[in-house]
Amino acid sequence: MSKLASAAPIKRLTADKEAAERELRQQIQILEHVKDAVVSTNLAGVIRSWNRGAQLLYGYTSQQAVGRHISSILTDTDGAFSFDAKFVTQLVNDEDYKREIVFRRKSGLSISCQASFFPVYDETGAPLWIVMYAWSNFIEREALRQQQLAATVFKTSADGMFVTDAQANIDAVNPAFEKLTGYRQEEVLGKNPRFFSSGQHSAEFYSSMWESIQGTGHWRGDIWNRRKNGEIYVQRLTISAMTEENGTVSKYVAVFSDVTEEKRQAEEAEFRANHDALTQLPNRVLLVDRLSQSLRQMAREDTRLAVLFLDLDEFKQVNDLHGHFIGDCLLQEAARRLVRELRKSDTVARLGGDEFVVVSQGANTVGSYQLIAKKLIVALSRPYHFGGLELNVTCSVGIALFPDHGGDFDALIQKADQAMYAAKRAGKNNFHLYDHDETSVDA
Repeated sequence: MSKLASAAPIKRLTADKEAAERELRQQIQILEHVKDAVVSTNLAGVIRSWNRGAQLLYGYTSQQAVGRHISSILTDTDGAFSFDAKFVTQLVNDEDYKREIVFRRKSGLSISCQASFFPVYDETGAPLWIVMYAWSNFIEREALRQQQLAATVFKTSADGMFVTDAQANIDAVNPAFEKLTGYRQEEVLGKNPRFFSSGQHSAEFYSSMWESIQGTGHWRGDIWNRRKNGEIYVQRLTISAMTEENGTVSKYVAVFSDVTEEKRQAEEAEFRANHDALTQLPNRVLLVDRLSQSLRQMAREDTRLAVLFLDLDEFKQVNDLHGHFIGDCLLQEAARRLVRELRKSDTVARLGGDEFVVVSQGANTVGSYQLIAKKLIVALSRPYHFGGLELNVTCSVGIALFPDHGGDFDALIQKADQAMYAAKRAGKNNFHLYDHDETSVDA
């Protein structure tokens, strides 16, 4: 059958103008699904319809094309074709116009196509529309090129790739998949990717993943999976649903890379940014964050919180007499003792030098926090042994309470610091509860 056979009914429209227009619209709807380009214009060359084949061939969507002059979109690169009044007159007189035209696509690429133009008449014989029917092997060649490109990328990509059917059973994997997972293709064909699972994600995690895929057609995120050798690693995974023209999912394509080392380095960088290098305790940055969170929680629950400011007594003498190495060892041991004495829900941080801050919550009585201070003083006052060297160091502790003495980080730290100096003035190796009237409450 001729390429123009499907367009022939349009040429035979002879009913009245309204019927002709209605029938033309029906024909255009039918031709919407023809793979070749079918375009209709009025006699002035303004595009009235633009089917899917035209979109594929020329690169413009129907929304971009309809309402524009055909010459503003379909430009003949050799200048031999022009859609003007002379062309329309020639077309009406000859009733048909066929030729090969080299058009420039939206992308700028020039392509050759066979085009046929013919008029559509009303019942009086007056020309009503102009229809262009065009075809080219460009689409087939482009599809083949894309397939070859996809095959090359699939084979040579450093990222792991696998394709599943609509039921999520693996159809194909690329060489990088085999390298990253340790599985050969024949070992995984027909299997569901869930067998990679590390067991580190909840059912809710996977449920959310599939909700995203079904709702948006894709999902991207980091996921812990397991290699064939049992090693657990982090994948940066993208899953995309491939659909048929009717919207039915036909395949899923997954692309992933191993970001375990990247993740480790990022976590290390974050740890360094938030922790003291010497003691590995939270630093001021992390302390601010944790205390701020705790204050919001305590405000909601109408519960007390204590900030304890600790300073080692006579620590400077340790550095002066025994050197900074021994001083650093003492600070590290002091940090370990504080961590051992406190609950996991408490926070102990090093502000610098020999100053530590403890944030404790969950006890409503002042006496409970005073007992914590006493316990920490006892722990830090036990002898320190480094090789054959024994050192004795005490500490002074200042206590400030939320909401009694302040409602934010700066206020509580300042009050606890003032209370700590009051403890030192009272003889050291002691604690002091902040008092608005500067009245000490010593142990």
